[in-house]
Amino acid sequence: MNFNDLSIYLTEECDFACTYCYYKKNFKTTLSYDKIKSSIENYFSNIANKNKKIVVTILGGEPLLKKELLFKTIDLLNLKKDKEKLNIKIIVFTNGSLLTKEYAEELIRKRVKIILSFDGIKKANDSYRKIRNENKSAFEKVFENIKNFSEEFKKNISINMVVGPKNCQYLMDNIYFFQDLDFFQIDINLMSYAV
Repeated sequence: MNFNDLSIYLTEECDFACTYCYYKKNFKTTLSYDKIKSSIENYFSNIANKNKKIVVTILGGEPLLKKELLFKTIDLLNLKKDKEKLNIKIIVFTNGSLLTKEYAEELIRKRVKIILSFDGIKKANDSYRKIRNENKSAFEKVFENIKNFSEEFKKNISINMVVGPKNCQYLMDNIYFFQDLDFFQIDINLMSYAV
């Protein structure tokens, strides 16, 4: 077991209702900053091996729905990293709906690796991903945010693509789609159940 990986589920709130995600039930819980801070302190004091690389992943729901809390958490981790000279890699998962150029710049400036959950071309992405309470395509919202990101941005963004029975036929189209957009870090997650 690797105790040098810490996951912080910042919030259960999400603006999407992806059929393969348990957050589709519209949970509302969000961690308080005090709870996050005490958990991080406890983790680094009692669990983490500070002589090795520590990976802290922040996810949800959609963490960018709680931007202030997200950036405060990242600042706390970076302060610990710099003050104690620790090898901490910070990762933020996002569905991309709120990942504007300004937020991406801020995350990258704060030394964060961005994992963008995006399933590819419109037909593939819309197979499972919808905007909550609208039953509308989530594709356009994300695509508009990322299509003009610079090459430098894209070096700090990995694509997390979920492949299941409803979109597996688009796998190669999706890979070409991301390559055409100059995204070359693509993780493919095979769905282990049918929805």
